Amino acid sequence: MSGRKWHNPEAVVEKLNAVRAMTRRGVSAAEAMASVGVSQATYYRWRAQYGSLRPDQAAVVRDLRLENSRLRRLLLDVAGDHHDQSFSQST
Repeated sequence: MSGRKWHNPEAVVEKLNAVRAMTRRGVSAAEAMASVGVSQATYYRWRAQYGSLRPDQAAVVRDLRLENSRLRRLLLDVAGDHHDQSFSQST
């Protein structure tokens, strides 16, 4: 097992907000990140992705990303089928 934890977008936004609140109270950023159990690299990646979102908005973003991924796979499948058909007709 990789030891990697997966967080849903709502939990990510909540952790980002917790770190922001702690740093506003004077806690160092490193201490705040450690207290929510997130590395600095993860925190800054999450902040770039979800920085200005509320938890309910993060869920919408997650759903849209999943739908986008599904549609891309469908498009690739259709494009591959079309390419296969045109190739077989030309030979």
